[in-house]
Amino acid sequence: MRVKGSALSDGTVTVKMRSDNTLESVKVESTSKGQEALASLGKADKDLADARASRDNYSEDKTKASEDEVLAREDSLLAALEAKQAADLAIVELAALPATATQVERTTNEQKVDKLKLVANQKARRAGLQVPF
Repeated sequence: MRVKGSALSDGTVTVKMRSDNTLESVKVESTSKGQEALASLGKADKDLADARASRDNYSEDKTKASEDEVLAREDSLLAALEAKQAADLAIVELAALPATATQVERTTNEQKVDKLKLVANQKARRAGLQVPF
């Protein structure tokens, strides 16, 4: 059976057999994940703008703080931003898995997303930002 799914969609093939092991029906379904991916990318763009605004606001206070404090703050903002971007990318990669992906591949990617979301939340808290997930 050749089923080609669209990018950013989940596909499901359901096969129903009769008691004598003959084919009764085949059902092919596809669920688009494009809107979810676009929403995630839009949120990432907003988070990037928020991080830049936070950095810019903090830059105004730079003269009051020591250079080490400023660098530590910028490092934590950068770490939070990178963690958020990694989680967003993992979400898009999970949504883009082909219908032929094995359960192991799907579960591995789901666990990767869960871990990266936790890391992004942790780094956002450390940077004093709102948690993204």
